[in-house]
Amino acid sequence: MTVNPSSERLLEHSTASGTWVFEPGTPPKMWWSPGTRTLFGLAEDASLPDFEDALAMFSDTSRRALMAAIEGAVAGSGGWSLDLEMHSAQGQALWIRSIGSPLVEDGQTLRIVGSVQDVSDRRSAECRASALQAENRDLEERLQLATEGSGLGVWDWDLSSRAMYYSETWKQMLGYADGEIGSDLDEWHGRLHPDDRETVHAHLDAHLKDVAEQFAVESRLRCRDGSYKWVMTRGRVVRRGPDGSAQRMVGTTADIGHAKSLEQALQEARARYQSIFDATYQFIGLCDLNGCIIEGNRAALEFMGVEAADMVGRALWDVPCWQRDDDTRERLKADLARARAGETVQYAVEIFGSQDRSATIDFSLRPLRDEEGNVCLLLAEGHDITKLIAAQRSLDERERLFSASFDDSPIGAALVSLQGEWLEVNSALSTILGYSRQALLARTFQDITHPDDLDTDLGNVQALIDGRGQHYRMDKRYLHANGGIVQAQLDVTIIRDQGGLPLYFLSQIQDITERREMREAILREKELAQVTLAAIADGVIRTDMWGRVTFVNEPALRLLRLVSSDVDRRPFDEVVQVVTDSDEHHHPMRRILYEGLPGELPDDATLLLRDGSRLPIEGSANPIRDRERQLIGGVFVFRDVSATRQLAQQLRYQASHDPLTGLPNRRELHRSLEALRIQARTRGGEHYLMMLDLDHFKSINDQCGHEHGDKVLIQVVSAMKQRIRACDVLARLGGDEFALLLPDCSKAKAWQMGEGLVQAVSHIIVEDGEQRLPLGLSVGMTAIERHSRSASSLLKEADASCYRAKQQGRNCLYATAGPGEGDSSVVGIGAIGG
Repeated sequence: MTVNPSSERLLEHSTASGTWVFEPGTPPKMWWSPGTRTLFGLAEDASLPDFEDALAMFSDTSRRALMAAIEGAVAGSGGWSLDLEMHSAQGQALWIRSIGSPLVEDGQTLRIVGSVQDVSDRRSAECRASALQAENRDLEERLQLATEGSGLGVWDWDLSSRAMYYSETWKQMLGYADGEIGSDLDEWHGRLHPDDRETVHAHLDAHLKDVAEQFAVESRLRCRDGSYKWVMTRGRVVRRGPDGSAQRMVGTTADIGHAKSLEQALQEARARYQSIFDATYQFIGLCDLNGCIIEGNRAALEFMGVEAADMVGRALWDVPCWQRDDDTRERLKADLARARAGETVQYAVEIFGSQDRSATIDFSLRPLRDEEGNVCLLLAEGHDITKLIAAQRSLDERERLFSASFDDSPIGAALVSLQGEWLEVNSALSTILGYSRQALLARTFQDITHPDDLDTDLGNVQALIDGRGQHYRMDKRYLHANGGIVQAQLDVTIIRDQGGLPLYFLSQIQDITERREMREAILREKELAQVTLAAIADGVIRTDMWGRVTFVNEPALRLLRLVSSDVDRRPFDEVVQVVTDSDEHHHPMRRILYEGLPGELPDDATLLLRDGSRLPIEGSANPIRDRERQLIGGVFVFRDVSATRQLAQQLRYQASHDPLTGLPNRRELHRSLEALRIQARTRGGEHYLMMLDLDHFKSINDQCGHEHGDKVLIQVVSAMKQRIRACDVLARLGGDEFALLLPDCSKAKAWQMGEGLVQAVSHIIVEDGEQRLPLGLSVGMTAIERHSRSASSLLKEADASCYRAKQQGRNCLYATAGPGEGDSSVVGIGAIGG
């Protein structure tokens, strides 16, 4: 397949990579592709630096490693693949993956060709996830073991006749003998799992149309006994017609069922500890270039207490969590503009959620680019700074481990002729044996087999050629390129043509020494996981499936005020007693153990301690399952939130009360008025609302000062409280304006109380030196009736009545019509001398 220059540039740009050529000599010569120039910070038309200047861009350690690799390649020791640290021409720190391979002719290295790729993000991710990289290595090691001994089934497809050839291994993989499967495409297509067919066909069509370079897909095939087996199928078109249409395709099928099972087992094992880190907040939102939300993840939605439909289409700065202040929202708008221009923005900020929750997050805005490099979307992310110990998952690494292919396999693989020549080898085999690919292809396996193992190996090979078996396995020793010995496990499968004649061997080679080291590493990592679990800051309690405590860490013991002997193997409900503010008992593990469902504690949960005291906590319980998804226990994670709840209560009080008088404020009055209006509409009864406005208070403030005015306000509130009932609600709306709610009160009683308030305020003496200043109270009253439309309309009616009272000469009470009096306006005016 030919790649035009523009496509090559696009490929290099998309993968942040480039190619290069180096010719040794005096002086040495170099050529860099556009991608390499871009990666090293050079313009495409800029002149290349000389060899010494290029080396100066690398750190001391990386420069020495690169020089050693170049000298080794020139001397004939093969190529290299190194991660190197450098600085670009603009001074930007980078990590690159350098791959070099010498081109040798007549025993002399003429040039070295290779590639470079920006791996800075991967190196950065490794640093951030260092706390759990060992666990990722555990995953890699187990998945490598899962592919041991797997055989490859070979198939050959003639597209013009639809004829298919399936090797015996392919048939045996599904439980069939050689003559029990036909030779057409339906033998494969009919065995595909229905849920996999669409994906498989899409991959196949992409390769047949030359859109994808090769066909590689995981799927399930039905076996002879009716069960389905996971396989990795890889193939390539080896012949196309003049019009480019595919005519013949060959490939292999590998049994990856064991790898899939092992993956599931690893995931279930990790699930035992996953719930411990579930409290970590990670909020993600996807926005268009205008800052409008396209999608938000569940963690963000639950934190804000909204549904996805409430968020999609809204500007990011308008969502509830950003309603801190105008400056925060304006900054977010500016940051969105910077991200739209291609800049990544990152800083710490406080956001607000539902139920008075807040979180300080490490917030970032990143531009997402299309294939042409244009910014097409904006990604908003927020990570709770207190939960940074949560691991960053390396999805690319796991995907790589799932790739059961010849080229990418972590196991050494080779095609070997019947005479022992290496026909093809993968990079893993070169690494194991220490030879370059070219050096191996120039040898036979007999050349590098330990003499004491050669006769046994040759005997096994001859048995396969004679038809006495299809596969053999043996432990053997290879001679490493450095002169050492490689202890290896060898698996060999013979490949035959349709007539049964042997063609070549497929060999898989694994370094047994490394496997032993891996097993030891697994044990160490298990121990490290237990240490990590014991050292976590939150309280952690694990139980078996009968609810008995099997593990408790030190923070949990401190919160419970117990020692380990008090809790070991005891029922969870005896160790942990959770009650709510209403004394309702909550049993967090019962739902886990009876139904297998996770759950959060109520917001008002408290821990009942042995001495009868209570400790406010928040926490969650999650099930633990084995590889068959069977429930085997549960884990309870909790933390002390005493300070958080106390602060929340203080904030709620401050938000609903006037700081000077301690009376409910306008917001709290509006809530109480709306509740009373609904009560009037549903249950009836007589209820009244009064608006109270101090007369001449502005003159007192202007003449005596605001400090003296505040003292007068406190006197007024004290006098009015003595004239109202305990069930009445007196609120300060601001300045010298008050309101009074009178629930379940007759009009006569309300009128009497209004007059009493006017009298009480009129009797307050305000003096400025020898001068006595006037002070009065104008009161407007309105009834809260069944047909009252809203709290706002009632406040307007009462305010209008108060205004009429002021028009009537101040220091008096004015009331609109009450229940049973129709819609007449003025009922009466009461005036009291000051």
